[in-house]
Amino acid sequence: MKPSALRFWIFVGLFFFLILRVFAVSTIAPTYDEMVQNYMAYDISRLVRFPVYFDGQQYMGPIESYLMAPFFKWFGFTYIKARIYHGLLYVSFLTIYLWIIRKLFDRELAVYLWVLLAIVPFTVLYFTSIVGYEEILPLAVLSLFILLQISYGTRQPKILSFFLGVIFGLGFWANAIFVIWFPPLMSGLWMALPPGRKKGALLAASAGIAAGVFPIWVHGFRTGEWLSLIVAGGSFAKSGDLTHFIYLFFARMKYFLTSFAFSGGAGLENHWIRYASIVPFAILAVSFGSFIYSFWRNWSDKSVQERILFLFMALPPFVLTVLYSSRQLSDDEGIRYFLPLMITYAFVTAWWIRQFRFVFWKWAVLGSMAAILSFTTLHSFAWVVGQRSELIQISNFLRKRELRYGIAEMNLAYPLNALDEKYFVVTPVPHDARYEPILSLVREKGPSFLILEKVNRRYRDKIEADAALSRASLYGYDIFYGSSKVLYKILESEASM
Repeated sequence: MKPSALRFWIFVGLFFFLILRVFAVSTIAPTYDEMVQNYMAYDISRLVRFPVYFDGQQYMGPIESYLMAPFFKWFGFTYIKARIYHGLLYVSFLTIYLWIIRKLFDRELAVYLWVLLAIVPFTVLYFTSIVGYEEILPLAVLSLFILLQISYGTRQPKILSFFLGVIFGLGFWANAIFVIWFPPLMSGLWMALPPGRKKGALLAASAGIAAGVFPIWVHGFRTGEWLSLIVAGGSFAKSGDLTHFIYLFFARMKYFLTSFAFSGGAGLENHWIRYASIVPFAILAVSFGSFIYSFWRNWSDKSVQERILFLFMALPPFVLTVLYSSRQLSDDEGIRYFLPLMITYAFVTAWWIRQFRFVFWKWAVLGSMAAILSFTTLHSFAWVVGQRSELIQISNFLRKRELRYGIAEMNLAYPLNALDEKYFVVTPVPHDARYEPILSLVREKGPSFLILEKVNRRYRDKIEADAALSRASLYGYDIFYGSSKVLYKILESEASM
């Protein structure tokens, strides 16, 4: 493709990258998990505490909170600033990834990869905009970068192998799904080194992994509580149900590649999205198969670096398929578990487009992908805007009645605080509360309202029987407000209820 055409696609990618990122940062409503991560970073920035695990979840290390703490220290604490910082993580992922592909192949392939990483499916945009899930992407490509440096014949393979292990250990501590990159990294390391250096490098990498998970060691020896491996589904699928869960895996992957959310009904755009979601899925299937066949057929002609890249792209999807589809997934949607596939999906699709001889087909496939992904992503913002609007309306209702301190469902409490951290102080009930300072402050000041989902029957009998409380309904929630001892009792002892 001509340089002018490549510049056009670079501009298209940049345009949509900026538009979609600005929309995501400004319109996605703050979430419970996101704010817990932010609260941890805020405490770290003030040297108040140094958590080893995500508050209330002893299976995810808050590596993002530690990386974000200096940002809060320098620029202040708001969830919008946290998202801007989080965008820098994605930029670092892009920078390392595109540099690797440009060095191993050519500018044209790197441009196609850039477009596919800039105009991403809505799920990828969502989970790389809110704080809590994206750290595995930059850590994964950083580990690939180090592995490739080892393969170029460095004089310090043991040191780099140690750092490779540290990155893997940190990734596993942050999110156990990082284990899908263990097979390609270790086999790639074995492939990258001459016979005399293999064992020493593998020992160094093993030592690095042990060092990378040092927070788990520290916490375990100090408290006697070790890492809890919590994965999708919670238990293994029965052999007779295996084909059903494999089907669920690929069905959910199809929607991962297009729209995360769209309005119900029989509207033309919803039918279009359902059918359009087949196109990226089909292109992924064809491009992945073509990539595997082409590399395997010409394996002897490939450089060590290309072989390492092949393992890094080809093995994780198979490992993820086995891990995901072998679980009981009926009650666990788990769309976020597909996020690691973005690395392979973008590359093999870009690689496949690069193989076309005629420019027309390159433009046709890349243009179709860009059109489908941009349309479905922008369409999904209707759901995002609706969620945010509901949160704002509830916030306005409380403000008009000068209700500041209170209790709410976990999906509302911390998000309300995030909208205006200088006004609202809202906590979930103690069982769901993850940030003690907010819980303590609401107890001290006294709660003046309680927000429950209409389907939530907990506390209902005593709350509805209390004549001191007024009641209003908004968007599937009941808001009880006023001065009542029942509200105090909920915070002091849930058992008494």
